[in-house]
This record gives sequence, structure tokens and C-alpha cells, in this order.
Amino acid sequence: MVRESVQIGEPLKLLSDGNNVFVGRKQSVFEKHRDRSGLYLGKIYEEQTSGRNLIGRPILLDSISPHAIFICGMRGSGKSYTLGVIAEEMATKNQGAGVIIIDPMGIFWSMKYPNKVPQEKKNLKRWELSPKGFKNVNVFMPSGFSKDIPENTYDNEFTIKPSEISVEEWCLTFDIDRFDTMGLLIERAIEKVKNGYTNVDGEEVLEKGEDYDISDLVDCINSEDSINSASQGFKQTTRRAMIARLNGANEWGVFAKEGTKLNDLSKRGVVTVIDVSFLDDNVRALVVGIIARNLLNTRKKISRHEATGNLRNIFGSIPVTWLMIDEAHILVPASGQKTAASDSLIEYVRQGRQPGCSLVLATQQPSAIDSRILSQTDILVCHKLVYDDDIKAVTRRMPSEMPAAFKNAHFIKNLPIGIAIIGDKQEQTSRSFLAAIRPRISQHEGRERTSTIDIDPVVLKKNIKELVEEKYSEGRQEDIFSIVDSIEHEYGMKIDLDAIMRELTEEDRIDVSDVGPEFFEELEGKGGHEADIAEEGALEPEHEAVVHKELLELPIECPKEEKHPPDKHPEQPVPSEMTSLMELPLDIAEAKKEHIDYSRVRIIYEKVRIEDITELADKKRKRRIFGSKEHLVCNYMVYYPIWQITYDYFPRKRKYASLSTYVDGITGELILKHKKGTRTRGMRELLDLSVEERDLLLYLVERENATYADIEKDIDMKQSKAKTLVDRLLARRLVKIMKKGEYQEIHPYFDLDIVSSPLDKRVSSVAMEYGEEFVEKGSLIDFVISDQQARKVIEFFEHIHIWSSDKIYYPYWVAVYEDGKSKRVEVFDALTGKTDEDAREMLRYRI
Repeated sequence: MVRESVQIGEPLKLLSDGNNVFVGRKQSVFEKHRDRSGLYLGKIYEEQTSGRNLIGRPILLDSISPHAIFICGMRGSGKSYTLGVIAEEMATKNQGAGVIIIDPMGIFWSMKYPNKVPQEKKNLKRWELSPKGFKNVNVFMPSGFSKDIPENTYDNEFTIKPSEISVEEWCLTFDIDRFDTMGLLIERAIEKVKNGYTNVDGEEVLEKGEDYDISDLVDCINSEDSINSASQGFKQTTRRAMIARLNGANEWGVFAKEGTKLNDLSKRGVVTVIDVSFLDDNVRALVVGIIARNLLNTRKKISRHEATGNLRNIFGSIPVTWLMIDEAHILVPASGQKTAASDSLIEYVRQGRQPGCSLVLATQQPSAIDSRILSQTDILVCHKLVYDDDIKAVTRRMPSEMPAAFKNAHFIKNLPIGIAIIGDKQEQTSRSFLAAIRPRISQHEGRERTSTIDIDPVVLKKNIKELVEEKYSEGRQEDIFSIVDSIEHEYGMKIDLDAIMRELTEEDRIDVSDVGPEFFEELEGKGGHEADIAEEGALEPEHEAVVHKELLELPIECPKEEKHPPDKHPEQPVPSEMTSLMELPLDIAEAKKEHIDYSRVRIIYEKVRIEDITELADKKRKRRIFGSKEHLVCNYMVYYPIWQITYDYFPRKRKYASLSTYVDGITGELILKHKKGTRTRGMRELLDLSVEERDLLLYLVERENATYADIEKDIDMKQSKAKTLVDRLLARRLVKIMKKGEYQEIHPYFDLDIVSSPLDKRVSSVAMEYGEEFVEKGSLIDFVISDQQARKVIEFFEHIHIWSSDKIYYPYWVAVYEDGKSKRVEVFDALTGKTDEDAREMLRYRI
């Protein structure tokens, strides 16, 4: 998987079994358990130039002993992804521990489902892994928010007991001073509720002990005698302010008198995800603080029973637990700030080792974390960081020696996505090292959402039908129209409700016999769309395209009747060649009945629209004085195959970079951004050459009219060796020899246009924005170059690590001209409107 990476001079020594290397595992544990419960994080991503070279070795993270693990990295660098990898491994490899994930972003519920991202599924194959969802993942949602969340995204409701909250935690949560009158009031109220009190009417209220809720505190503040005393009590404004805060807390959706039991959260072999993404930061901190404190205190007691072998008190108790927290800087901030979670987490990491409490924290701001947490870290995973304060915080706290290259801020600022520096406190680890984190096998929901609408039309139609059926069965037919209106407004589309109702009736899912005529009168107003797409799929675009008849969907051959200039034809509404996601039939199977075959592919969106191409194409007609005049017969769009190769480039003397380069899917040449042409010429011919042959050919391209004497002088190659290599190139018809006087000059056989570095601006400046769309298969030009061949073109550059190769399609307008005797084809770039000679040559016999 890992080919070639950064070269580091310092030798690297790690605990190893000959195949795997271990992080965080003690020698004694290794000798007893070998690779048991080793969590597969990824592979070593660096090449050691001295000592034993461990590049590509699998990295196993110890999960038998307790650890304090710190993961950091800027947004999008892979820190939450790495946290997910650890959680996946715990769910698979360690059935003796419980795992609790505090999820402030609402992204870990998707561990239940296998990874469905095409690019990552390819990566999983290369890593010899398979997509997998986890049944032993249990998602808890705060009870106050569960009704608003899809049921398939959580399993249980989560609550906490108000009686578990200390005075200081209430004060931190409410942002009030502990020893201010408000703080003293909540302290008094808790004390009175626990021990019992006399109210203002002289009645005795029994003690609640550790079993009370917020309403008990409110009642106490309202009625307890000393609290309401005119001489020794609290002002009415203070009481009202505290009651308002407590009543507000009741609306947070996290409190219940019973509360969720700790042994429901921490279970052996189960990953529990507590989704706190709907809670404010102060409430999140309160929840985390209570969980951390209860875990630590409970495990302290249980560990003593475990040590004495007292099984009677162990059954049903909580196991050793890994507490994982994302966005941890919000919960344990630095700079003297404090939250309701600060003390609990600091004590957890300080005292958790003995009772078996592990902590995994992830953050994008390591400098914003309390230093008391960082000082306890025994394993640190650092992804890309961009701010100097964050980089300094990491380099100061890295638990193992850092090579000189790693300490350079520029190095950390340019770490590729998914690459991390790992430091380990164990004696067997000589220094920190670079690692490539393995791809997730379960679905990762931590990706950014864009503003583009990307909804599978089949799924959307299914959901709309279910909503209509539900409202209909409830007798709330009038709600159907408001739902449809909302969806149309939200997603900018039209829904053919009439077609949906017909389908539901035909499927015996609704019975319209008992519906009044007024419903159908309103329904008639909602239906009746003329577009064929709406008839088949119940959706139609908000605006119908008005185009020339000769622009009908992708005619590989022009219709026979269309042999006139385009301006002779009236405009009429037809579907666009660049059919968007929302313009397609919802049920692709139904579309196939009409002999329309669609594929969902990645395409570059055209900028030259239908209404513009006819004018551009007409300007390219050949103007003849004599003979038949040429006229434009038709235009249509095709999608040209291109490979997008994403990789990391590590040049010897320049900073490394993460790049995407585009390879022509037919010729294997690189896509260029240059006025002299859009493709390289000759790159494929270089692939089968030896290094010496290739270097000589590149020299001949740059050095005009080279003789054997020039070769010997310029590149220090003996003439006998040069003649041998030239003979090989002659046999491949890559060079030719021209005699100039008494000298023989060696020239490239044809005009080669070679790019020697991916940083060449002609290549690096090419950027393509694409999206997934359903496109008619007839418009897609087949790939000739395979995935392996495209990768080989990029591997020509050397010192690279390829991450992915993806198929995308580039739009071209094809214009067909006729003069009465013959036809001619012109190809226009659908982004620039310019003719493309390279593409025309490749498309000439393919359309």
C-alpha cells in the first residue's frame, strides 16, 4: 500500500513481532499477548535511510493497557477520522473493554453502516480491507431531541440525574460565581432537598437523599422557610433568577429523575456513542463531566474487587472503559478557563491508569487544551496543523523524540490529509514517526456538506411517497399539499403529485374512494405537468430548457431531416443534454422501459450552454466562394473520459505537496492548461523505457541538435553507452539520426511535449470542479486507459504516493457540418467554447 514516502535520516526502533510494529505496548504485555487486541491504525509512511527500514509496516496500537491518547489536527486533516478508526478497531479487536464516544458533531452514529464512499472503497481494496458496519454500536440521543431525529440514526435515549450534579457544576453550567449569592442559593437548595426542610407554612418536607429532580429544587427555593426569610434569606430577584435558570435547564432535554445507568453506557464489547451535537457547549461539558466522574469513581471501586477476586461484586459492573471525546478543547480549555467537565477530565486522566480508564481526546486546537491534560499523554497523534501556537504545543508535549525534520513548522503545516506524526512514551520506541492512517471500513459522516443539492432521485421519490401515504392513512389529506409545496420550495423542483397518487393507488397503498371531490380539484391544480420526465418519475425541473431542435439528446448521428441551418428551425422545449440530477426520472428502471439508459457518473459541469453553442459553431463554418456552402447540421454533447489521480509528491529538494493531476482516459497523456495544446505528447512512450533510456530522451527533447560528443559532455555518458541507448530508441521510433557534415545529430522522432515535474504550471494549474449526475450512457466515451496505466503515467514523476484514481468526464460540444458531399466534425470545449484539436482527433472515429 505505502510505496514511497518521506526519507528520514534518524534510525527508527519500535517494538515489533517481525511483521507488525506496536505503539503503546509494554514489553511485558507483548511477551504475554503478542498482537492480541492490537488496534490496526495504519502503516509507517516514512523511509529510514539508516538502520532498519520499516516503511509500510502495519502499526498496531495497544488496547490492553490503559492509555491517554491525544489526537490533533486542523479541520479536515483527519483527526476525527483517526478517532473513528480507533473506535472501529475497539469494536472489532477488544471485546473486554467498553467504549464511550462523546460525539459533539453528530458523526459517529454512521459506524452502524458500511463505508459507501466509492473512492474510499477503492482504498479499502488496496489496504486489503472490506466495508463493514458494526452491530455492536449503540447510539444514545438526549431524550429531549430524539423525536426530531430519524429513528435509524439512534438506539436509545440518554438522560442524567439532577442529583448527580454538584454545586460547582451547576455554577459552571449557569456561568455564575460559586460564592456569589446565586451560588450560595443553589448550594442551600441542594442541601435542604437532600436532608429535608420546613416550608413557609410550617410543613415538613421529607428528605430526598440522592434521588431528586429539578422540580424539587424549584419547590424548595419557592417555599423553604430560611431561603424565603426576610432577614436571613435571599432576595426575591435572586430566587426568581435561579428558578428561571433551573426551569430553563429542564428544557435542555437531558434531565430525568432516574437517569441513564452507567452500566448501560459502558458494556464489554460495545461502542456507545453519546450524541451531544444538539446541546450547547455548557450542557455538553456538564454531561461529560458527570460521565467522566462516575466512570472513574465506579472503576476505582470495581478494580479493588477485581484485585481481590471478589466476583460477587464484579458481575453486572462496568468494564475497563475507553472514553473518547471529539472537539475536546471546548470541554477542557486552557488559559485559566474552566467548564463543568474540566476537573472531572483532569482527574480522570491523572488517576485513570490504575482502575483501567483510558482517555482519547481529539481537537483542532492543541494550544487551547489545558496543559494538565497534555502532560499526562502517553501517545500523541498529530495531523496537519497551520498555526504556530498549535505546532509549538505539540512539539513541546510530544512523548518521544522528534526528528529535526518533524520539528520544522513548515513540515507539520504541509502534512497530507490522513498522514500523522505518532509519538509514543514506551521505551521501545526510539522516536516519533510518520504514519498513514488506514481508511475507515464503516461510514464516516465527518465530511463537509456543500451547498449543491445531491439527492438520489430514487430515494427522494420513495420518501415523498411514504410521506403522502402516511398523511393519507391518517386522514390528513390537506397536509399533503403543504408538504409538497415545502419540498418544491426547498429543493427548487416540481413534484407531479397526480403521478404519485396514481402510483400509490395502483400499488394498493391508498384507497381514494372515500375522498371528496374538492381534494381532486386541488390535486388537478398540482398535477398536469407536460414534461415526459415528470410523467415517468414524478419530478420535473423547475424551468424547462428551451433549445434548438438540433440539440436533441445526444444524437451520435444527426437526424436525417435535420439538414438545414439551425436558424431555420423553431425553438421547442426538449430535455438538455446535460441532464441534471433533478431532471431525471425518479425510477431509472422506468426510464429503461423507454429505452433510455442512464449512468450516475462524475462530470465536469459545462459553462457553454445550449443556447450559446449554435452561435459558436456557426462561426466555424467554412466560408467558400465557389462550390457548395457548408452549413451546420447539428450539435450535441459528449463526455470525454479523464482519470483524476490524487497523490502526495515528495521531491528531493523542494517542499512536498498534495496534488491532483488529470490523465487523458483515451491517450494516457496529461491534461495541460496551455495555449499551445491541451495534452502532453509522448508521456505514454516513456512508460516502457528504462530509466537511462528515459533520461536520455528527455535530454534530447531539451537539447536541440545533440551529437554523441554533446551527450558525453552534458550528461557524463560514454559515447559507446549513448550509442547503445540510441539504438534502442531508434527501434522504438522515438529518435532519428540526421547527419550534419561529419557529425551525427540525434533528434526526437516527433515533436515531444513532456512534463518532467507535476509542479510544472501547465499541469498544476489544471483544476476541475465536478459533481455526480445521471447522464445518458450514449453520451459517455469509453475509457481506453486502465486505472493501472493511468497510475503508471503519474508514477513517472517518482517520489510520489498515490491515494486514489477516479473516473471523471469532461464535456465537449460536437458540431457536425455538411456541404452536400461530405460531413465534417468540429469539437468545442464546453467550458471555454474554444475548439480542441487534441480532443477532436480522439473523438473523430468514436462518435
